[in-house]
Amino acid sequence: PLDKDNILLHGIGVGAQREGVEPQLALRGLEQWLDGAPLVAFHSAFDETMIQRAMQTTLGHKLSNPWVDLALVAAAVRPDLKARTLDDWMEQFGIRCAVRHQAAADSLATAELLLKLWPAAQAQLGSADFAALQRLAAQWRWLQR
Repeated sequence: PLDKDNILLHGIGVGAQREGVEPQLALRGLEQWLDGAPLVAFHSAFDETMIQRAMQTTLGHKLSNPWVDLALVAAAVRPDLKARTLDDWMEQFGIRCAVRHQAAADSLATAELLLKLWPAAQAQLGSADFAALQRLAAQWRWLQR
């Protein structure tokens, strides 16, 4: 079923939705393209839940890729900045996003934010690898409250 509010937010109209591929094909393609790579998302709980639910429902299994929430990493490595939303963080670092709430543009903005935060993460962690970022995000989830 088509949701008018969703169409207005994401700009993916009825015609574009009808031209899409079947969920099984799309999710298999995503899984193949990801090839086990670690996943970074801003407020990742939504993305991870949505993707994992679709994978389980459609393909009968979940992705095994590790995830990290960049919102938690950002807050942990730059507590001096009082930013909460992706838009706030983009403003702090002068990151421009061509079209907000469009997957490709939001992904690029998230990647640019990761690059801006990387030096601070390396300085704080000694060396920033994905596992260290995951640990930092997990710790910050409890410390920020």
